[in-house]
Amino acid sequence: MLKQMRMQLIHYGALKFDTNRWVEPYQRLGNPKPYGGLWTSPLNSQYSWKHWCEVEDFEVKRLRKSFKLTIKGNILVVTKDTSYIDLDELRRLMVVAIYLPESQIGNKAFWGWDCETVFILNKDCIK
Repeated sequence: MLKQMRMQLIHYGALKFDTNRWVEPYQRLGNPKPYGGLWTSPLNSQYSWKHWCEVEDFEVKRLRKSFKLTIKGNILVVTKDTSYIDLDELRRLMVVAIYLPESQIGNKAFWGWDCETVFILNKDCIK
């Protein structure tokens, strides 16, 4: 479902957004998770990346660094009916991010998206 939204997010592993490190998102063959972009969680999410890392004891030291950001634009909200994403098609539709809400963790089409996630496709939406 495509929605015009404004979201407050958090990214872990860095202290600020560095445009010089931005990699345009692309789909890796055989992997359901895109590469590049910016992986974030909604601010104050109960099932955030931070929560997942703490529960799984995964790279917990990297959680010490984080920054908050806001995005605004057309966001694809994953529903139970979302089965495949084509990044090129999303760009044509001017989608700036993909939002996997808590209720869709475990959606087979998004295998490997282990927490409530907002994957940013367009760095220009970051405020």
